[in-house]
Amino acid sequence: MKHQDPAHAEIAAKHQKLELAQQDAMSSTCSDSAKWAAQHCSPSCYPAEPKDPRAGTKLAGRVELQHHACQRVALGEDAPWMIVEELDDKPLVARAHRGRPPKAHKKGSWQADVAVALAKTRTGKPPRGEVITVLGAARSVTHPVTKEALRCVMIAQFTTVPRGELDDCGVAEAGTAVTCEAAGSAAARGVNLARFRLAEAARLRDAVKDEPCRTAALDALATARGLPRWRQWAKLNTGVWKEGMAYKTRFDGILDEDGLFALAPVLEQEALQMLAACNMVGTPPTKPDAEHAFHSCP
Repeated sequence: MKHQDPAHAEIAAKHQKLELAQQDAMSSTCSDSAKWAAQHCSPSCYPAEPKDPRAGTKLAGRVELQHHACQRVALGEDAPWMIVEELDDKPLVARAHRGRPPKAHKKGSWQADVAVALAKTRTGKPPRGEVITVLGAARSVTHPVTKEALRCVMIAQFTTVPRGELDDCGVAEAGTAVTCEAAGSAAARGVNLARFRLAEAARLRDAVKDEPCRTAALDALATARGLPRWRQWAKLNTGVWKEGMAYKTRFDGILDEDGLFALAPVLEQEALQMLAACNMVGTPPTKPDAEHAFHSCP
């Protein structure tokens, strides 16, 4: 009888243990938001996304829905415009609209460019006659959660919606499937968490606080690595993955599924760059429990 090499047996055992840990982490879920939040308090506590303050508003027919549209100042004037609702300086409204919608902005104007950019992020085919208009001038805003510098405008979306209520994501469009962290989407929450930690790490880097900076960047790195692995596992194993969803994120606008998960490698690279900026030596490993903490409870 052939005896197995002890060294090979040890390697195989370690590999199997790692595979089991990865499977356990990917299959873990969490419906207790308070328990989930408790494991995300280093170097600071991540504030879970609240539901849209207009959630529950009853609407039907022609309406005006206001949104904040912002660019990241750090990316320059050509940065993409995106919906970033969670600003605290100007409340948004959702109300019935009587009469004709306003005319679209003149082609070639900066307002028209903003409207076109936002229309491209829309989920589903717009109803006939939908118009997006810019309300007022652009203004400088500091995001209340990430503290990022933004250039923002308020916009009004004049559209038609079915009879119903605005959901927790602030969405009332017909024929669309939109979710967000506040509605229980772990995928949206993962991207939100990674982006929050990167912004936090940048502030700590600027304050020359290397250790907490590395902690924040490592959390972002682990989350970015875990997102695509978790989606692949969920599609193959759970049978409940919903295809064709759109995701309303806190800091990156509205994204389709491919767009959302295309962010994962981008966030991973940003996290690695941040770790180097905070004097991390070498490429750090990440463990399964850290990679999947965005959708699991401890």
